[in-house]
Amino acid sequence: FNSGNVANGTYAVPEEFATWPAKGNGNVTDQLAPFVDLNGDGLYNVYDGDYPLIKGDQMLYWIFNDSLSVHNSTVPAGIALGVEVQASAYAYFCQGIADSNRVLNTTTFYDYTIINRSNHDYDSLYVGLWSDVSLGNDFDDYIGCDSLLSAGFVYNGDNDDETVDGYGLNPPMQNIKVLKGMIADPGDGVDNNLNGITDEPGERTTMNHFMPVLKAQSSPVGSPVNAGDYYNYMRSIWKDGMPLHYGADGRDVTAPLTNFMFSG
Repeated sequence: FNSGNVANGTYAVPEEFATWPAKGNGNVTDQLAPFVDLNGDGLYNVYDGDYPLIKGDQMLYWIFNDSLSVHNSTVPAGIALGVEVQASAYAYFCQGIADSNRVLNTTTFYDYTIINRSNHDYDSLYVGLWSDVSLGNDFDDYIGCDSLLSAGFVYNGDNDDETVDGYGLNPPMQNIKVLKGMIADPGDGVDNNLNGITDEPGERTTMNHFMPVLKAQSSPVGSPVNAGDYYNYMRSIWKDGMPLHYGADGRDVTAPLTNFMFSG
């Protein structure tokens, strides 16, 4: 652009640039995908030298909401909240990186901007991250969490991940970590980041619950069915209303209450 090659047509603007869903691009009027606004006019125009603002070495950006169609994952269908999520996934590849940091090259990062597009204010809101962690041969997977590291993980039950679906000897593991949660409500009297301090300035939420789906859908510890099941799982409550207890299958009423299944 600075050399005039965009203006004179000798440089073809990539389709990824031209179709970037940013403000002013076609019918996009809202502030959506981030971009570098070279002339500061507030509109995205590649012929003004504007280009996508990305994180990492490669980034994907998409938008979803809960208002477009019927909620078929819940029976009966859950009521739409009118929430929009602007999401991005990005990654890095760093050659020559120190072995201790090499995990960066097999890490994907996710940012979520959550916007209430409805006419309602909501309280008691929970945000859950669901992951179907099938690690190679998924019949011998174990899962667990570390509340201090705000991480959930999946690993193989032994050092050989069998069958054609498996990784074989020395299988990998997967770790999902909350890096920076939402800003907590000030003065709510809750230790939202689990650091032993309540209501410090700028406090953010962290991984405050960890719950698995253990059995078939019909089981109290199976897949959620109705909207209440989903809400309960995000609060460490089983489908039948029993809160999570520490140890074993999480349902021993003589054991202490906890928010984290398979912790440690």
